[in-house]
Amino acid sequence: MTDQTQMETLMKEIHENIRQLWDTLMGLEMELVDQLEDTIKDFERNMADLVTAFVEVVQGLMTQLREMENVHHEKVSDIAVVTLEKLMKNELEEDLPDDLRMEDDILTRATTRMQSLIEKIHNDEVSRNRNRVAEINNLVDHFRDEAESYEDKGPL
Repeated sequence: MTDQTQMETLMKEIHENIRQLWDTLMGLEMELVDQLEDTIKDFERNMADLVTAFVEVVQGLMTQLREMENVHHEKVSDIAVVTLEKLMKNELEEDLPDDLRMEDDILTRATTRMQSLIEKIHNDEVSRNRNRVAEINNLVDHFRDEAESYEDKGPL
């Protein structure tokens, strides 16, 4: 076997090894993507369950608060009469107390937070995957360039 034949055989082997490396790395990346998608879906489902449970607790507490309010209605009627008199005299403040908006605010914040968290996780995973694929391709391109350079110039 001549030196040229040995060189060609060696270069074919190097190119095949580079191709196998690319296949292996891309296969591992795809496997990781699948696993992360499953994990993110599980996380999203668990977060949705937690938010649902939280919302149910908040709604239950708000229901209890409403019931307590009804029990104390008699005590509040005196205040209502005074408030009505102030309203008739245009002395009543126009803004509603923050307590009346609290339930909606809690529910909105919990839902919004979960949605933004899930969106960030998805965006981070897409970015991570794109970076990893680019890194794999750059590595394989580098190996190919080195092999071609070696092929063109021969051993140093």
